[in-house]
Amino acid sequence: MLRKDILEVAANVIVVVAGIVFLGTWVANRQSTRPRTTANVTVAPGTQLAPPPGYSWEGHAPTLVLVLRQGCHFCKESLPFYKSLAELEHSGRLNAHLLAVLSDQEAEGRVFMTNEGLEIQSIFGVNPSTLRAAGTPTLVLIDGHGKVLQSWVGKLDAGGEAEVKRVVVKGTNRSG
Repeated sequence: MLRKDILEVAANVIVVVAGIVFLGTWVANRQSTRPRTTANVTVAPGTQLAPPPGYSWEGHAPTLVLVLRQGCHFCKESLPFYKSLAELEHSGRLNAHLLAVLSDQEAEGRVFMTNEGLEIQSIFGVNPSTLRAAGTPTLVLIDGHGKVLQSWVGKLDAGGEAEVKRVVVKGTNRSG
């Protein structure tokens, strides 16, 4: 009888420990896949950045850099917003030039941009860390001298998207 009680207590302890491990793993995974918001700014305003190869900040003042990569689900989820920015640029209503910078090699990067219908100037094979981007997507607004004016990290919520538009769309109140 005593042995049965010990086995029952041991089984209950194992179930509780397994539940705690499962819950801890679930919470950790949930935190790592949560979209980042504008609170996770990785590129501080005032930071000087060198332009990516083949690009000049001076020729396109200011530039809104979209740091993207194929396979990034936050990038893919953000495409409707990026396409709306591209439409604004094509219609002359954007106070910035859009530049996509992708870590993907040119062939796969071009396939991604074409398949997703994002028609903006793109540079491929660039390590995001050269633009001080910790992850994708990252948006960085850079002036004609390479100085960071503002940045946003992750999939932006509606408020974050509105903030970007306030900053870069002609005829809206600029912040920052």
